[in-house]
Amino acid sequence: MGVDVSPIRCATTAWRGWRTASRGLLLAAMLLAACGAPAGGGGQSPGAAGAGQPAASGPAGGTSGAGASARALPAGISALLDAARREGRVVTYGVTSTPADEAAMRQAFRDYFGFELELVFESGLHPQKAAELLAAARSGVRSGIDLFWSSELILNDLDHGGLLQDGKWLEPLDLQPENLMMRGKGARVHDSFLINVLYNTQQVSAADAPHRYQDLLQPRWQGAIVAPRTASQMTYLTYVYGEDAATELAQGLVRQKIAFVPTYPDATARVASGEYLLSMGQNAEREARRGAPVADAPLDVAIVVPWAVSLMSDAEHPAAATLLAYFLTTPEGQRAIDQTWANSRASSPDTSAWRVVQGKQVIQPTLDWLEREEARLRAKYADILGIR
Repeated sequence: MGVDVSPIRCATTAWRGWRTASRGLLLAAMLLAACGAPAGGGGQSPGAAGAGQPAASGPAGGTSGAGASARALPAGISALLDAARREGRVVTYGVTSTPADEAAMRQAFRDYFGFELELVFESGLHPQKAAELLAAARSGVRSGIDLFWSSELILNDLDHGGLLQDGKWLEPLDLQPENLMMRGKGARVHDSFLINVLYNTQQVSAADAPHRYQDLLQPRWQGAIVAPRTASQMTYLTYVYGEDAATELAQGLVRQKIAFVPTYPDATARVASGEYLLSMGQNAEREARRGAPVADAPLDVAIVVPWAVSLMSDAEHPAAATLLAYFLTTPEGQRAIDQTWANSRASSPDTSAWRVVQGKQVIQPTLDWLEREEARLRAKYADILGIR
């Protein structure tokens, strides 16, 4: 059964600046899931320009290569082709990448545009990296990064510190409004599902797996649940169920003797090994493709956390970075990042993120609500769960 993602309670998630070091560390486990083992998000065509459709003639600047000349590109993208070729390189921070991953993305980019760029993907703990960049900028040190690929929570901090370009850089991408993120300064490229439930398929059947978050409180799961060490999950569940119900769930998980580990990949690995039967965390497809015995529980809701790429204000390769951002938003780019990292927007058909939301109510917490409630709720649930 398909899902119409248009009714998603769309908004963005953001912070109002870098508040304290402890706040960043509490979010580090949550964000490491997407940089260490990405979980979700898909895409659709970036606009009416019809990327990927045959064209009667090539784009302006005809030295751009066979791939680009065989398709119609937005005029603003066509105008950047020659400059991008001269720059020759893009450094993107935000997703963990192997040499094979980078080779796959270079090939996909070359197939689309007809020429190759050196694509470098770096990652780590996003809150710590953002803090490092903000401190370095105050000392006049360049970032060395062209695109920052992260959640709006992190991108908002970088923007407040003056590290992101304004939204004019996105104009050539011709994006639809739902794919303009970070107050119009970022391009939405994938959706994460960081409050997902996955189970060990060798020890739990799909019929017995939880169908609602409240099913986690069934007696059979006592001592069998693991999660990353973050209270942010309960904050998002409050948006779905209300504070009273989410508080009861948090208290129930304590009675269930839920175990906490440093990161989302750690939680997934513990379930794959059979040490625990269930985890609250990332979606299962990336590890399942590698043969791990894990699958997503058939929950009734999917809580979406969108991720975007934003252009750094000191980007050394702005034309090439803009071309890469454009590619990531196209159907071809969405298929490439899905095949490489199991990432995509939930609206991209036949991708891992699209499969996560099928048959579910899709919910995206609003920016206004998070700005009003996030700090208080995070502290409250950390206290209930014993997370320090």
